[in-house]
Formats: sequence, C-alpha cells, structure tokens
Amino acid sequence: MSTSLSMMLGLLILALIGDGGFRVLSRLRVVQARSPEEWLGLRILVALALVPAILLAFDLTGVPIGRVSVGSFAALLFGAAFAWNRLRPGSEADRQSSGTRQQPKRSWSAELRDRLTELRRAPVAIVLILATASYAIGSFAYVLSRPPWVYDGAVGWDVVAKVMSYEGKVRSSVFTELQFNAQCVYAPFTSHNQGYWYLFTPDTPRIWVALLVTGFCLVVWSRFRSYTGSPTAAGLITFLLFTPPNLTFHLTVAQTDMPTMVFTTLAFLAAAEFARKEAGILPVIFFSLVASASRTEGVLFATAITVILLLYRKREGLVALWVGAASASFFAFWNLFFIKHLIGYDPGAYFRDSITIDFGRIAEVLTRAAQIVSTRGFYGELIWIIVSLPVVWVLGRWGGGKGWWSDSPTRRYLGPLALILALSFVFYMPFFYMWNDQLNPLWTMEHTFKRGFFRFVPVLVFLWVSSPPVLGFLKKTEGRPGTSA
Repeated sequence: MSTSLSMMLGLLILALIGDGGFRVLSRLRVVQARSPEEWLGLRILVALALVPAILLAFDLTGVPIGRVSVGSFAALLFGAAFAWNRLRPGSEADRQSSGTRQQPKRSWSAELRDRLTELRRAPVAIVLILATASYAIGSFAYVLSRPPWVYDGAVGWDVVAKVMSYEGKVRSSVFTELQFNAQCVYAPFTSHNQGYWYLFTPDTPRIWVALLVTGFCLVVWSRFRSYTGSPTAAGLITFLLFTPPNLTFHLTVAQTDMPTMVFTTLAFLAAAEFARKEAGILPVIFFSLVASASRTEGVLFATAITVILLLYRKREGLVALWVGAASASFFAFWNLFFIKHLIGYDPGAYFRDSITIDFGRIAEVLTRAAQIVSTRGFYGELIWIIVSLPVVWVLGRWGGGKGWWSDSPTRRYLGPLALILALSFVFYMPFFYMWNDQLNPLWTMEHTFKRGFFRFVPVLVFLWVSSPPVLGFLKKTEGRPGTSA
C-alpha cells in the first residue's frame, strides 16, 4: 500500500475511534461539545486519548497490535456508538453542555453563521486566528518532512513505538533483549500514539503531534471565547500560549510534555467550571486521567485540583475525590503493576528512599525553577506576564469608576484557577526535591522542569488576557452587533 493510502487509512481509523469514543463519552457526560470548534477538536483529542488505552488493552489480553486489530476495534466502537445514538436519539448529549449550565439545541450551521458574523466585527480576531492556524500548519509540514531525532525519543519511547508496531505488542523485545533506560517506560500516551502511526506511516510517525495541537487550539479557542465573550481575546490567548520558544519547538517533536500540557489545561478549566457549579466532575476526572497517562507525575496536579475543589464545593464536592483517585489508580497501575511487576523495571530508583528536610535543597529547587521560567531562551517574555498578572487584576478590581470589575465575565474563574495553579506548583516542587542525586541531579531540571512548566502556561496567559483592563481594551477593537469594527 502506498504511503498516502496508508496515511489515509490511519486517519480514517483514528476518526472512527474519535467519533465513536466521543459519542460514548458524550452520552456519559464525560466530554461535551458546546460549539462547532469543540465538536471537531474534542473528537481529535478523544481519539488520541483512547489510542493508549486500546493498545494497552490489546497487550494485556494477548491481542496482536496491528492494522487489522486496531481497525476492527475502531469499526466496532463507531458502530456501537452510532447504534446507541440512533436507538436513543433523544438522550444524545453531543450538543448539550454538561452539569448545571444548560443551553438550547442549535444546529451547527446556525452556530457557524453566528461565528462568521461575529468575526466580521472583529478583524483583529481573524488575524490572530490565522496566526494560530500557522502553528498547526507548520507542525504538520515539519512532522511530515523530517524524521524523529530528539534524544529522549531516539533512546526511549520512539524505540518502544517502533518495535511495538513491528512485533505487535507493548511488552516487546525492547524490555527483554535490550538494556533500556527510563525513557522507555514513560507513561504510554506518547509511545503508543507514535506506535499507532508506525503501523501506517513509519516515515512520518509524529503526525499525532500536529493533530494534538489542532484539536487543542480548536477546543481552547472556543472555551476562551465563551469565557471572555470576545473572539479577539480568545485568539490572542491561543496565539500567545505557543509563542514561548520552548513551546514553539515542541510543535515539531514528539515528546511527553505537549500532551501533558493539553490535557492538564483542559482539566484546570473543567475544574474551574465545576467549582463555579457550571459543569459536572466527570470532565475533570477524564482530562486529569489522560494527563497522568502522558506523564505520571500528573497525579500531583490531580491532587491539587482535588484539594481546591473540596475547598470550593465542600460536602457536595466530595465527588472531587475521584479526580485524585483516578489519577492515583493509573499511577499505581503503570508504575507498580505494568512497569515494575510485568516488565521488571523499578522507576522508584530515580528517587530518594527517605524524606528529609533540607532547606538548602528546597531553596536550590525553587531558584532553579525561577531561573528556568525567567530565561528568555526558554519562555521568552512570559515572565513579564507572570509578574504583571497581579497588577492587572488589582487594577481591574480597584481601577475606579470604569465598571471593569462588575462587567468582567471572567472574574468568576480567577479564584479557582489561581488557587489551582498555586497549589499545583507547590505540589510539583517536591517531585524534584525527591530526585536521586546520582541518577537525577538537580541541574537536569533544566530539561525536565523546562518542559514541565508547560502545564502552567495556557491558564497564566488566559488569566492575563482576560483581566478587566486587557479584556476591556481588546473588546474596544470589536464592532457592536450590526456594525463593523
């Protein structure tokens, strides 16, 4: 089969997984599309999220991983989901919001007409959307023309992915015939999505990266537009979150950190909606779980989310315990059962075996983290957004006489998101503090935390752009209904 036909087959099977999975999860109110952009974007993200689960299930049950087995499962999933919706069309939740926020059903064609009308009044938004689209286009162009070359992939998950596609199993000869390293036993999202594409297009296995970026941009643009009421603000947020040099670079490489950022961000946003009684808990659980399947220290972020939601919703928020429990269960499954028991590798060797208090080491961890975030070669001008964030919100609250605060559509999210970010950072730092000095010296934070901080960037940018002064200025560039800007 030619390369182009193989790629089309891979995309078709992935589309069946995404559509079937989305229909099922939508009926269960785990994910919900609120706009045409989310209708497409969530299907892409659900497909990528389900691929590791499918391949792991095949490995554990002895089903060979191959085009036929994956394609057959995708067809069965799509057929079952389609039939379910056909048999009970009245309960389909595909176009309904979840939780307590209810919206009337509207056709996607009507939604698209409204969107086009809105954009005609916001020319700056059009420019920003096109600029953001260039990220996805550039990502597709690069991954389709260049082979994988990043060191961590070359000696780790890319090797696992290649051999998985050749031998038809996750627990391949990589773990029995080779002296493998820690990069081979990272959480499965990256290696399994890479392995999926090695089944179809071995010369271009990173196409999933471009799909991930595309799906994420569609979903967060829609959510940020909904939160701010401004397509220009949504466009600016989505554009800015990929401008830090380190993030731009990761649009072209298959590493674990971009998917972690994508699903952690969606978990943060879903948690803020739950805190404000605008959505249910199931989206928070799902996105946190997928984030932990991208990097297992995601359990620390899920724990931070759980604590904040318990503070906000108190007794009625006890269901938030499932957020931490789900991620902790996957952490135990992957590290203790799959990696340590089935494969025979102990990831705990990279961490200290006892907890001691060393204030000098704490200071070093925090200092290194601050230096990395403030390094322009890594994060560009992001440090100025972080430093000025309290200023723009204080100005918005007490700026005086402008109605900024009372008219702000995003201030309801400030509290939960700010607290979740702060506690996530507090919980994340002990991860580095507990490193084994021989196998994981602290200077290697320049590699790990440099990418791990991706998780914080989208919400930081959202909070800055959606602050009353900045959002108020951006809305002035948009025309009112019936006018042009």
